[in-house]
Amino acid sequence: MALAFPVGPYVGQQYNPPGSTKTYVWNGNAWLISTAQTTATSIAAQVGKITSTTNSLSTTTGAFVVAGGVGIGGDLRVGGLVYSGGVPALTTASFNLSIGEGGVDIDIVSTRDPLSNYDTLQFNNISTLETVTSRGASTTHAIRISDSTESTATGYGALIVNGGVSIAKRINAESIKIADTVLDSTRTAINTTDSWDIDSYLLSQFRSAKYLIQVVDNDTPFRVYSCEANLTAKNDGTPYITVYGEVTSNGSLGTVSAASTPSGGDTLIRLIFTPIDSNLKIVRVLRTAMTAT
Repeated sequence: MALAFPVGPYVGQQYNPPGSTKTYVWNGNAWLISTAQTTATSIAAQVGKITSTTNSLSTTTGAFVVAGGVGIGGDLRVGGLVYSGGVPALTTASFNLSIGEGGVDIDIVSTRDPLSNYDTLQFNNISTLETVTSRGASTTHAIRISDSTESTATGYGALIVNGGVSIAKRINAESIKIADTVLDSTRTAINTTDSWDIDSYLLSQFRSAKYLIQVVDNDTPFRVYSCEANLTAKNDGTPYITVYGEVTSNGSLGTVSAASTPSGGDTLIRLIFTPIDSNLKIVRVLRTAMTAT
C-alpha cells in the first residue's frame, strides 16, 4: 500500500494514509507513527462511527477525546447531560430529565415536539403576593396602591386589612371613617365679603356634624379667628346650628351659619362663612360627622 505522504510537511503535521488506521506525525526529519489517541480523520476512515461506550468523566476521558475546540456544522444531539466548566449546563434535555416545575413563583414547562423531537421550554410567572411575602414581609421602599376604589365599609376599598393597623407617623387622608363617624377636612380661600360654602354634605350621608373652624387673615397674619359649631338637620332638610367657643386675636373675622339646598332627590346641608371684609382669608374646617344610617 502506497502511503503517499504529503510533500513539504510542517513540524507537528499529522497524516492518515487512505485505508490505514495509523496516524503519522512529521517531527522535522521523518514521519513517525503517533502514539496519541485516534484522530477524527482516522475515525472518518473507519466508517465514521465510534462503537466504544466509555463515558466521559472529564475533558480527557471518553470514547472520543479532542484536545482542541470542536466546530460542528450540523445539529448536535446528546443523549446525556451537557457539562460546561465541570457542572451540568442548562439545556432543554436537562430540564426534561430533572426539573418538573420552577417553584412557587415560576412554573417551568418542558415539552417535546413528537414530530421534530425538539424540546421547548416555557416559563410562566405564577408569583402572588402570598408567595413573595412568605419569604419576607418587610421592605424599606414605599408601597403605592394605584387602585382608586373608595372605602364605604370595613371590608371594602383599595386596601383591606382584617386586623389592626399600626402607624408610627402621620396619616394624610382626605377623610377617615371610624365605625359610624367620619373625619374630613376642607380648605377655602376667600377674598370678598360674599358668603361662601366652607363645607357641605348630603342629608342621606350624615344627620349631624361637629366642626372646628379656623380663619386666618392672609393680608394681616396676626388676625386669627377660631370657633366650634354643632350642626344637625330635620328630615325635611331644615338645618340647626350652634356656634360656640369663639376665640380671636383681634376681633371676629366673620360669621358662621348654615343653610340647605335640594340636590337630586336629596338635601345638601351647607356650612357657610361670611367675612367682615375683603382681605384674603384662609378658612380651614375639620368636620366630625355621624352617619345617617
